[in-house]
Amino acid sequence: MMMTMIHKKVFFYILFILNLLGLLALFVFKDLNLGTFLSFELAFVSVFLILLTSFINYTKNIQKLAKSLDLLPKPLMIFIKKRKNLPQNLKFKALNDDLAPKLGLRKFSLFFGALKLLAYVFLILGFLFLQRQGQLSIFAFLLGICALPLSALVFLVFNALKKG
Repeated sequence: MMMTMIHKKVFFYILFILNLLGLLALFVFKDLNLGTFLSFELAFVSVFLILLTSFINYTKNIQKLAKSLDLLPKPLMIFIKKRKNLPQNLKFKALNDDLAPKLGLRKFSLFFGALKLLAYVFLILGFLFLQRQGQLSIFAFLLGICALPLSALVFLVFNALKKG
C-alpha cells in the first residue's frame, strides 16, 4: 500500500487525537501532574522516533534494491512460434543448512540502522532520567508506548472501512 500525502495527514490526525485521548485518560484515572505528563509524552515521542527511523531505513533499503534491479519491458511475442516444453531432468543439491539464522552485516543493518539505535537509546535514557528524577509514572509510560501501535491499528481499520 502506497502512502500518499492524504494517508499521512490522516495518520497524523489519528496520532494527535489518540495523544490527546491518552492525556485525557491520564487525567481521569490518575492525577495529571508533571511526572505523568512527561512519562507519557517521552514514551510517545520515543516510540514515534523508533517507528519513523524504521520507516526511513526500510524505504532507503527498498529504493537501493529497486535501483539495482534491471527491469526491462518484456518483448512482444507476436512472431515467435510456440515451443513445446519438454520435461527436463532436475538435479537437486543437498545443502547442509541448519535452522540457526546466519546474521550478516547486511541483515543486521536492515533491522538496526544507526538512527533506529539512537531512538532506542533515547527511549532508555529518557526512562532512566525520569526514574532518577522521581518523575516516572509506569502507567503513563506504558500508555505512551501503546498509543502509537493503537493509532496504527485505528489507521488500518479506517482504511479498510474506507475501501470496503
